[in-house]
Amino acid sequence: MEKIKTLDLRENGDETKIESFVLNTKGYHLGSSDQWRETYVTDRDNIEKAAELNTPAINKGETFYRTSKLSLPREKMNVVNEKYETRTIRDIKKASWIITSSNYLSSLTDTMWDALYSSSSFIASLKAHTGKNGMPLDIENQLIEELEAEECVLVIRNRYYHNGKNNLSAFYSRIDDQIEKSRGYQTYCPIANKKDWDFMLNNKNIIVTDVFINKLATEDSLIIDTKSYDGIVAMLKGNDKENYILAMEIMANCNVEESKGFLALLFFRFEEKFKEVNAWNHVNFKSIRTRFEKYALQYSRSHVSPYNQFIEQLIKEGGLTVYVMTAILDTVYDHVIKQSFGIDANCVFELTRSNLKLKEEYAKKCIDKNLGEVIKEENQLVNMNILPF
Repeated sequence: MEKIKTLDLRENGDETKIESFVLNTKGYHLGSSDQWRETYVTDRDNIEKAAELNTPAINKGETFYRTSKLSLPREKMNVVNEKYETRTIRDIKKASWIITSSNYLSSLTDTMWDALYSSSSFIASLKAHTGKNGMPLDIENQLIEELEAEECVLVIRNRYYHNGKNNLSAFYSRIDDQIEKSRGYQTYCPIANKKDWDFMLNNKNIIVTDVFINKLATEDSLIIDTKSYDGIVAMLKGNDKENYILAMEIMANCNVEESKGFLALLFFRFEEKFKEVNAWNHVNFKSIRTRFEKYALQYSRSHVSPYNQFIEQLIKEGGLTVYVMTAILDTVYDHVIKQSFGIDANCVFELTRSNLKLKEEYAKKCIDKNLGEVIKEENQLVNMNILPF
C-alpha cells in the first residue's frame, strides 16, 4: 500500500502568490472510485471473500475473538459456545477463529474526495516549472523536499475559483493538464488503523463472518415456511403491539439463513410496525435488523424502483423463492400498475396480473425451483388467485 498525504496550498490575502502549504499524513491508499461507497479495495474484498469461504467445522476447545460492529448478539454467541464447547476470548492473537463483518472492515478505512497524484510526477511538474509555480522559490524547494519521501499526494481543493486568474487556480489547471491523476473518492487506511488492518489481511485463513456464526447458533431453530410466515403476518396486521413483539421474537430466533427470503419480505412490508415497539432496539432483534433493514425500501412504492432493488438484493444473497417472487409481483401489479395507471375493471384497456413476470434471467435465480417449475407454479398461483399478500 502506498502512503498517502494531503497537500493544502495556501495563498496570501490578495491572491498574488502561493505563500505556504500544509502536508498531513493520512494513512495508506487502498483504492479509488468516481462513485461514493463503490470504491474497489482489493485487500478488503480479499479479506471479505476469504471470511465468507471459511466455513470450518468447529472443534471442542477452540476459541473465538469478536471484532466490533458485528450483527451477532452475545446470546447467540453463548449458544455456539455451549453447543460446541468453545469459548470467547479477548486476545485476538490467541484466537482459533476471528469473527468479523464487512461493517468492521469498512470502519478501518476512510474516504476523501479529491485528485490523487504520484509524488514523483508532482515533483517533476514542479521542477519543470521552477519559478513559474506561483510560489516563492524557498517554499517551492521546501515542498519538493518534503514530497520526495512520499509515494502519493492527495491535493485538497477546498477553494473553488471560476475565473482562473489567480495563482492557485492556474496552478491546478496546469498540473491537471500535464499529470495523470485519479480524481474521485480515495479510500485509505488511517495510520491509527494500519496495525489492525494488517492483522486481518495476514490472517485471512482464520477469519469467519458473523453470518456464519449466526447460522451455527440458529441451525436447529425454526425455519420460516409459508405457514409460519402467514402466522407472523397475521400477528402484524392488527393493532396489538404484544403480537408485534411476539412476531419479532420468532423472527429474531429463527434459522436466519434458511428463512432469509421471508425475513426480507417481512421487513419490506412491516418495518414501520417493528419500530413501534421497544423490541426494535433489543439486541437480539437488532442482529437481524442490521442485516435485513436494507429490504425495507420505504421510498416511492408507486414506482417500480424499490421492488426492482428488493429482487436484485435478494438474488445476491441467494434468497429468492417462488413465493417471495409471487408476492412482489402481486404488489407491483396492485400498487404500481393498477393504482398508478388506473387500470381496473372499468378501464377499456386490459393488463392482467398474468402478464406481469420477472425477466427470465432473474426468475431462474429462484432457489427452490428450476425455471420451468417457476413459470408453471407462478401461472398456477395467478390463475387460482392465490395471493401471498
